[in-house]
Amino acid sequence: MLIRLKRWILCFVVVAALLAVWVTPRFWSAPRPANVPYGVICLPDTNLVGTQDFAYHINYLRQIWHKSVAHPYRLAEQERIVRTWQPLASMGFPHAYSPVALATALPLLAIPVPWAFALFTFFNAALLILLTYRYLLPRIKNLVQGGAVLATFCSYALFDTFNMGQTSITTTCILAAGYVFFKNALCFDAISFSGHFSSSSV
Repeated sequence: MLIRLKRWILCFVVVAALLAVWVTPRFWSAPRPANVPYGVICLPDTNLVGTQDFAYHINYLRQIWHKSVAHPYRLAEQERIVRTWQPLASMGFPHAYSPVALATALPLLAIPVPWAFALFTFFNAALLILLTYRYLLPRIKNLVQGGAVLATFCSYALFDTFNMGQTSITTTCILAAGYVFFKNALCFDAISFSGHFSSSSV
């Protein structure tokens, strides 16, 4: 029963990841005014806008890269950039990332934002499947744990993570890989120390 549940979880994650790759880039491709970049949607007949985290910040990083303002990390200059996209908005979405984000995102800045988002979505989907198959499933020991994992994946949060282009899947995979690496390294050191101690005692 537990093996069957693990298979269902993996199948569900694969289908969800493939749907995310197919649907989310198209969701943000709705028609928009010429000055509004990909990742920002103006709601009809209102002053409200919807923003998508990844594309929004990639667009902002492109403004920094092209030096559209003199001091892009000052709040007043950030507002100037945002006003070109959302002139009627009563509130903004500041860029809270350091210059390290610019250096990290440089490969994505060389391609159009829709393609960058599609590539990022595909990367996240692959990481989610890898995280499930290599990290989560081997650690499920009973039906309660399996049900909890399945319930987590069935929530809206998973799809919203893809839709908003958030980095939580990527960072979770990095943390999981770091945990496994350091755990194995500590086990290896402990075994080496134990062997050395035993040989020294003899």
